[in-house]
Amino acid sequence: MYEDPTIVDLVKDKSGAELFKELFRLLPSLSFEDYFKNGIWQNDLMRLDIEVIDAHRREAGAPDPPPMEEVKFPPLPGNFQAKAPSVKAQAPAPIPAETPVAPAAAPAAASAAAPAASAPPDLTPKNLSPGLDILIDWLVEEVEDKQLKERAAKWRGVKVKNPTGRGSGLLKRRGCEGPEAMDLYVSWIVAALRDFPYLSMPEGRDAGIWIRDEVIAKVFEERWDFYNNKRLQGFDLEEFYEVLRILLKWLKDIQKELKED
Repeated sequence: MYEDPTIVDLVKDKSGAELFKELFRLLPSLSFEDYFKNGIWQNDLMRLDIEVIDAHRREAGAPDPPPMEEVKFPPLPGNFQAKAPSVKAQAPAPIPAETPVAPAAAPAAASAAAPAASAPPDLTPKNLSPGLDILIDWLVEEVEDKQLKERAAKWRGVKVKNPTGRGSGLLKRRGCEGPEAMDLYVSWIVAALRDFPYLSMPEGRDAGIWIRDEVIAKVFEERWDFYNNKRLQGFDLEEFYEVLRILLKWLKDIQKELKED
């Protein structure tokens, strides 16, 4: 039986400004600055967000997006291209909070109006291989900078009466809220972890492959397809914080063992 092509099929050959138009058509509150960094379009990131947003629209029974010719697009920059966000790539900070959950002394989360880059443009000195310490430091910074522990604790009280989290201020990203924002955040983190250069780690090629396949990929099993970066059962905020906490513990234990050898 013939099946109509999905929007993912329709956009697979598009890139740059044309790809952003497809994303903007699904969610007109988006800003192109979230996908255009250092003069380069983040094509893989846009495709991921198109897939996630389209899935949530269909699940919610939303009407078809308007035809391209009926959409008023903002002025857009040129059609440059880039790979998916990685641990070494600058990217927008996910799930910005309207109000910090932690005490004032803790690092403040980015606001929804002005998302900040959570990962620096380059995590490693030039001519040095990215080691396990770089990956651990990035994850620690991400958890602390986004105050995920505090948000997860608050989420436990919120989800009893508000399972979607909409209106709580805890799950927001790029104009999305609730489960849709959570999926966007998870896909951003998974893209970074998946694309880390494990084969070039100073701990050795075999160690890098083992860390990727037997540690990091395993922690996402049944919840998220790590290699294809696709949602399975998905996560809520508390579940995802727990996954990152466990992953960090495992990586730190491995780092300690490697140093002792």
